[in-house]
Amino acid sequence: MNDLHKSMKYSLIFGFGGAVLLPLLYEVYANMSRGFALFLLVCWVVFAGIKFSLLKFRDAMLGIAACVAYSGILGFICYVVIHPAAVRFIGSNSVYFQLSLEEQMWFVLYAALILLCMFVVCFVKYGICAAVRHIRGNNEKAASYIEDAFKDDDSK
Repeated sequence: MNDLHKSMKYSLIFGFGGAVLLPLLYEVYANMSRGFALFLLVCWVVFAGIKFSLLKFRDAMLGIAACVAYSGILGFICYVVIHPAAVRFIGSNSVYFQLSLEEQMWFVLYAALILLCMFVVCFVKYGICAAVRHIRGNNEKAASYIEDAFKDDDSK
């Protein structure tokens, strides 16, 4: 399987997973702990970003863009199904806390920015790999320069 196929497979897996995860994390954000919900979202994004970064750069960027689109668009659709069920479940066992419209928009903004951090995770990983390759290449060049400097040249 080539990298483009893997990229599309990952985008479907992480996109559909994110579509279900986002509404669930919204309920955690609203009724349990805002920090914990955002932490779980960051963990998911870092994991997905690392999986995508194992692919070629172009294929990874395409897959991440598709993943973010799937997660965002399908997340709203899943919210329509998950939210009423969560309200009934939490309302029957405890008090359900409904967020104001402003607080809901803050969650959507946080989630969108965190999802876009998948690109950042890939850029960081590719940057670190490029720096390591550059440093290794410089080490080999430095070793050859040192060898050449100390060679005894008797041809004079």
